Amino acid sequence: MEKVFTLSLIALLLCANTYAELAPPPCEGIIQVSNAQLEVNDTVYACVGIPLDFEDVSLIEDVTLRTWEFGNGSPLVDGLLELSPLYAYPAEGTYTLTLSTNALACVLAQVTKTIIVLGQPQYNVTSQQLDCFGDCDGGLTLDIISVNAGLYNVVWDIAGVEGNTVTGLCEGNYNAFVADGFGCPGFNNGPFTISQPQELIASRVHPDTVVLCPSSGITNYQWSFSGGDGDYGSVWDASTAITQVSATQMQFTPTQQSLNQMYVVVVNDGLGCLKEDSIFFKALPSTLDGTVSVGLNPCVSCDVVRYLHTAQAGVWDTLNSTVTDGAGNYDFGVIENFLPFAIMANPNPINHPMASPEFYPSGHLSSTATILDVCGQTLNKHVQLLEPMDFSGTNTLNGTVWQSLSGKTQTEDPIPLIDVVVEKTPPGQAQGRAATNNNGEYEFEFVPNSDTLYTLYVSIPGLPVASTYEILADDGNEVFQNLNFCINEDTTEINICNPVITSEGPEAETEDFVVYPNPNNGRFTIETGKFASTQSEVRIVDPMGRLVFQKRYNETPFTINMVNVADGYYSVQIMNESDAQSAAISVIR
Repeated sequence: MEKVFTLSLIALLLCANTYAELAPPPCEGIIQVSNAQLEVNDTVYACVGIPLDFEDVSLIEDVTLRTWEFGNGSPLVDGLLELSPLYAYPAEGTYTLTLSTNALACVLAQVTKTIIVLGQPQYNVTSQQLDCFGDCDGGLTLDIISVNAGLYNVVWDIAGVEGNTVTGLCEGNYNAFVADGFGCPGFNNGPFTISQPQELIASRVHPDTVVLCPSSGITNYQWSFSGGDGDYGSVWDASTAITQVSATQMQFTPTQQSLNQMYVVVVNDGLGCLKEDSIFFKALPSTLDGTVSVGLNPCVSCDVVRYLHTAQAGVWDTLNSTVTDGAGNYDFGVIENFLPFAIMANPNPINHPMASPEFYPSGHLSSTATILDVCGQTLNKHVQLLEPMDFSGTNTLNGTVWQSLSGKTQTEDPIPLIDVVVEKTPPGQAQGRAATNNNGEYEFEFVPNSDTLYTLYVSIPGLPVASTYEILADDGNEVFQNLNFCINEDTTEINICNPVITSEGPEAETEDFVVYPNPNNGRFTIETGKFASTQSEVRIVDPMGRLVFQKRYNETPFTINMVNVADGYYSVQIMNESDAQSAAISVIR
C-alpha cells in the first residue's frame, strides 16, 4: 500500500514540472510617461491639470486586453487601440498608475508607477494676534494639508521670509506664496490679518507741566484710563513727594527738593500692556534786578556777574552776566529757585571769576550768598561799589610782592600782576588798587594825609590775608618803603614779609633801644640809642602781624601816640640800613 502511494506522488510531481515548462509567461507591460516634471525610477512628478502622455512600449503581440487604471477609480479600457492615453490629474495627491495587459502568448499581468501630483494643496492658517497696541509680536503659520506637504516651500511677502511660520509681525495684512520645487505653478494665499487691541490711554485732567511753590501745599491729581482690556492698575516713581491714593489718583507734596522734577506713572491693563505718562512739577520762577552805584553815582555799563555760591573758597562757576544801563540798572529776568548765588559788579578781569566773599575785596561784593528757599520771589539787589581814592596828596607807598618758601621769609621770586589794595580804615570808604609789575613791585603815589589809618593788603581770590599793613600818613611828604608781602607757596597765606637784616659789626645791646613807659596807654617815648642821627624806621606790629604804625625819624628821643589801637601787646621794631632791634610793649588804658 505504501509503495503504491509513493509511486503516485512521484508521478504527480513529474506532471507538474512538465506543465510549468509548457505554461505561457506573464504579460508585463512597460510604461513610458511623457510631459512629466520629473521621473525617478518608478515615481513620476506631475502638475495638477497638465496632461500626461502614457505609453506601453513593451511591444507585446496579439494583445487581447490593455487596461489603464490612473488611481482615481476610473479605468480606461480601449482594447488594442490605447497604447498611449493622455490623462490630466484634477487634484493634488499621490496616485498609483496600473497597466494591466493580456495576450495570446502571455497571461494577464500588471505593472505600476507612482504618480505624485502637485500644485493645489489644501492648507490651514493659524495666527498669533497682538496682545498690546503698538506691539510687533504677532505670528502666522501656514500648514500644508497633504501627504506631499514636505515638497512645498512657503515664502511670505515681508522681506522674502521663508518657512511655514513667520514671527515678529506688526498690525497689518500678509500674503504667502506656496510653490513646489518641480516647476508646477505656485499660488498666492491671503491676505491674512494681524490685528491689535485698542490703545491703552491714560488721560490727565491737568497740563503736563504744573507750576507750584512749597507753600502751595499738598495737591491732588486725577487720571482716567481707557482702551486695552480694562482691569487697570498704575505704579508711580518712588518718591516721598508722591502718595498714591488709587490707580487713578495721587497726591503731590511740593518741596524744595521735589520741585523741578519729572515724575512718571506706568499704567497697565489685564493683559500686561503698559502705558507711560508723566507730569513735570516746576517751581514758580523768581526774578532778579537792581542797581549798581559807585559812591553816590550810578555805575554805567558796568558788568554784573551772578556766581554759583559754594562754601569752598576759590573759583566759582559763572551762572550768567549782564551790563548796567545808563542809570546803573541791571536786570537778570527769570532766575532759578533754590540755587545759592552771589552777585559781583565790575569783577577784577585778571582773576575773573572771583573768590568767595570772605577773601574778595568788600568793594566788589553785593552781599553774602542768596538762597531762594521760597519760589516766586521778586528780588531787587543794590550793589554799592567804593569810590576810587582821590590821589591828590603828597605821600607814597611802595613795596614788592614775593614768593615765600616758609612763613614770612621772601625768596628771590617776585610775583607780577598781583592786585595790591589800599583803603581807609574803617573799610567801606574810598579804595585804590595797583597791580605789581614784572618785578613784583607796586607803588601808590600822591596818597593824601589822613587822621585815620590806611590798610594795605594783597587781593588774590581764594587766598586768605593773614596780615596787613596799617599806616598812619599825617605828616605829608612821607615815603613808606619796603612794604613787602610774602605769599607762602605751601599754606598760600598772604603775610607781611619779615625785614631782611644784614649787619657787618657786632650786635648792639638791647639797652641801647629803650621804650618807656611800659606798660603805657598808647603814648610812649623811644630812646633810639645807636640808631640816633641815622635815617631809622620805626614799625609797630600787632600780635596778628599787622603793621599799625610806620614812620622814619632822625632824632631821639621821640614820642608816639597810638590813639586808634586796641589794648594789647605790640612789637616795636626799629631799623636802619645796617641793623635792626625790637622790643615788646603793652598798651593798657
